[in-house]
Amino acid sequence: MTLTRRRLLAAAPLSALLAACGDGGSGEGATPTIQEFSLVAPALIGATASLRVRFSGGSGRIEPGLGAVTSGSVVDTPALAGAQRYRLIVTAPGAGEVTLELVVEPAWRNRLRSFDAPAMTGHAVAAAADSSALVLGGSRGEGVLSSAIDRFDPATQRFTRLGHMATGRSDMSAVPLGDGRVLVFGGSTSTVQPPFAEIVDTRTGIATAGGWMMLPRSRNAALRLADGRVAAVGGAQRNSVELWSPGTSTWALAGNRMAHTREHATASLLPGGRVLIVGGESPAANYSFAEIFDPANETFTPIDNAPTERRWLHAALTLADGSVLIVGGENDNGALASIWRFDVGTQRFVAQAPLTAARSVARAVVTPDDEVLLYGGEQQSDEGLTSGVSWRSGSQRALPDLTAPRAWHSLTRLSDGRLLVLGGQHRGNFVGGGMLYD
Repeated sequence: MTLTRRRLLAAAPLSALLAACGDGGSGEGATPTIQEFSLVAPALIGATASLRVRFSGGSGRIEPGLGAVTSGSVVDTPALAGAQRYRLIVTAPGAGEVTLELVVEPAWRNRLRSFDAPAMTGHAVAAAADSSALVLGGSRGEGVLSSAIDRFDPATQRFTRLGHMATGRSDMSAVPLGDGRVLVFGGSTSTVQPPFAEIVDTRTGIATAGGWMMLPRSRNAALRLADGRVAAVGGAQRNSVELWSPGTSTWALAGNRMAHTREHATASLLPGGRVLIVGGESPAANYSFAEIFDPANETFTPIDNAPTERRWLHAALTLADGSVLIVGGENDNGALASIWRFDVGTQRFVAQAPLTAARSVARAVVTPDDEVLLYGGEQQSDEGLTSGVSWRSGSQRALPDLTAPRAWHSLTRLSDGRLLVLGGQHRGNFVGGGMLYD
């Protein structure tokens, strides 16, 4: 990303600015004027930025969140995860106010740093608001599935054991609830009890009961709905959707079923609250590439003129305009490089420029400005990849290579914008060590 600075109001004469933002300086008091609102140095992802201000004729403040400032001072922002628009507002009693805006667009260093981390796979990672991350369960080479809840601090690059879930878990879903908690369910567990969910607080690491599921689920998709409920979609030998209600922590099956079973499918929230379900491995002869689930009436609708291919173990990424990218994955013919974009306006899939190389078990995140970042995965079974790639509107650039090949790992965008890579497998072995990309 490039650094830009836009003075959206600076092109107008000062008199016009004052007329628009105040009373043009009439009446008592000094006339507010802004001489400078700028970056001291280029901004970087995951780091604070410094803003210099110079103004006269009033008191100043920077919104959002930075508060009162004095002329000639340098003010530090919080760590930047993406582009941020700031406004310098200078106010004088009786003379109104003048405003200047600055858009700060942090750039990637394009740097990958490694650190010590236990070998693991099948774990879940939940980003916390303070830029740390909770690492939950998984297979960690201990002979039993792990129930551990660990906090990873990117500042010290160390793990701290906070507590344990009620059971060891692997390959589970971990869905943020929007209030600092994560709903954990499904996958494989160490207990023979009926399937149950747990709620983990990312601030404390404390796990509490999350209700009993209707059916055991593994290899399912999961997402939080617009109304706060959580949907568990499909899974191994499952053609159903199960809904969790936050007020009661109870689960219920949706009244209708999908077109067929879907294993390793994806589910993405669309504008308006409906859910796009794509792909999934299934033996069904009447395979349906995608369908839309409406949580309001619990119905499923096939998408007209959808691709006819089968696809699973792909990534689904929601872009800023609400459209969804379907990236990579595999089918019976092997790994896929193709990309589809589901256009929410036309309700159609549109082919996009493919990846430079096929990539299954795609681990990918999307930034607020629609840059898709992928790391690791497979091109052939059990052979992990070290490569990473950035994709945006068909333009691609290579990312620095991982220190070891890995698939079935986790790739997590932290709250400060940096990417955390943990665990994975290669040739049947668990992969240790972690990496931070910024």
